[in-house]
Amino acid sequence: MRPSIIFFDEIDGLAPTRSSKQDQVHSSIVSTLLALMDGLENRGEVVVIGATNRLDTIDPALRRPGRFDREMSFCLPDKSARVEIMKIHTASWAENKPSCELLRWLSERTSGYCGADLKVQFFFSVCRSYHMTP
Repeated sequence: MRPSIIFFDEIDGLAPTRSSKQDQVHSSIVSTLLALMDGLENRGEVVVIGATNRLDTIDPALRRPGRFDREMSFCLPDKSARVEIMKIHTASWAENKPSCELLRWLSERTSGYCGADLKVQFFFSVCRSYHMTP
């Protein structure tokens, strides 16, 4: 089945840096993953992608050429991006949609939040509002 994409989310949990303190199971998993990735060159159109929030904890052998040799960083959203994210998460609200001014005010106070953080905050605010309504 070509072409194929293999995606490992949270690869740091699957392939952490090997050490003498680490148990044999994790070392075996990392070694097996390395061997499998080395064999992918002969398989044709296969792309392997790994995602992590903790790049420093991934085994360095995974980051050498021929394995995960290209790295891309995705920064947290800036103020204007947070406003757009909040608009997306409130677009389906039938009533009491927040004003643009409120969204801008909220974006000033949510530095360091990702899209998932903002979504959760809106969900909790709706739940809190629902429970407070007589």
